Amino acid sequence: MRFQGCVVAAAVVVGCGGSGQTAKNPESLAATYMPAMTCTTYAKDEYYTRKVDDMRKACNANDDRSCYLLAKRLGAMGKSAPAEAIQRRLCKTGMKDACYTLARNRASNAPKLDKLCADGHPAACLTLLKRNNLFPGTDKTKSVPLAVRGCSLGEPEACVYAAKHDRSNAPPRYRRAIGLYLQRCDKCDAFACNAASRLIGNGKGIAADKQRAGKLRKYACKLHPEGICQWTM
Repeated sequence: MRFQGCVVAAAVVVGCGGSGQTAKNPESLAATYMPAMTCTTYAKDEYYTRKVDDMRKACNANDDRSCYLLAKRLGAMGKSAPAEAIQRRLCKTGMKDACYTLARNRASNAPKLDKLCADGHPAACLTLLKRNNLFPGTDKTKSVPLAVRGCSLGEPEACVYAAKHDRSNAPPRYRRAIGLYLQRCDKCDAFACNAASRLIGNGKGIAADKQRAGKLRKYACKLHPEGICQWTM
């Protein structure tokens, strides 16, 4: 299977297709921008597209990025102990992604996630937001500030939450969400294409455009038919 040069590095999708226009401010893309739609399938995480032995060799040569990807792959393979050992070493050197990976699955690590969010890690903000809304006894007044912070850092799902729960500034946040999703769509992220389609089709922050939404939806289905069309029709 060919991937049109697309990979996802940690939480940031990089290196695929597109028209070069996605470097603009996300909000400016919301009203009319359409991705180039040159990808042939959805982007996969880099740790899935690289061979384990290659990542291990690069890690042994002190390539921290390869060590991080190796740890994620080992974790996905069920080898949690060596994966966590690598992540802990990387976290001690200051790699925020490694610190986030260690902290995200444990409720007791909320203070660490809070610090990561404050230090500019968008996924940490989103994880805290989801936990805050999921678990009983949490302070729900913190949700909107977390969403606003995550949105400002480039997390479109946080923008949508902020728009829904703070209507005083909803349109620009919806536009930012659409633009961020379109940027990810331009880099082979099928779920982002589908999310943009829904917001555009429902006229969130912009005039509803069913034709444009339909094209995005069709493209999302082409990229990931089993993940998009099968479950979200």
